[in-house]
Amino acid sequence: MASPLLGIAGVNSLLFAAYGISKRIISPFGQLSLKETAAAGAMAGAANSVLASPVEMFKVRMQGQYGNPLDKRLRVVAREMWAESGFRKGIMRGYWVRRLFPFLSLFFFFLLSFYLSPMGGKKLIRGS
Repeated sequence: MASPLLGIAGVNSLLFAAYGISKRIISPFGQLSLKETAAAGAMAGAANSVLASPVEMFKVRMQGQYGNPLDKRLRVVAREMWAESGFRKGIMRGYWVRRLFPFLSLFFFFLLSFYLSPMGGKKLIRGS
């Protein structure tokens, strides 16, 4: 039970750290426009997929054995994936699809969160 919680905590930590860094890369002046906020979210999603892809692959493998009396621990599942298919075709399988999903979803998430926030919507309507 602890391994999925730790994995998700790591993924979310990386996501918001990458978002903060992306915002500073796009504009060091602090206040971002709607487009800049969406771009920072997309950049954070792309960075996040590096950790999220293996975490999701491990989760799928762990959930696939649910109810089996001989459930394997995370480290056993990871070792088997590495031994069977290696890093690129095993652990990072589905990386490019997993990279595209957060890129697009976080683009729209941060776009809408900025637009729907009290300050973001007012700034957008006033045109400043």
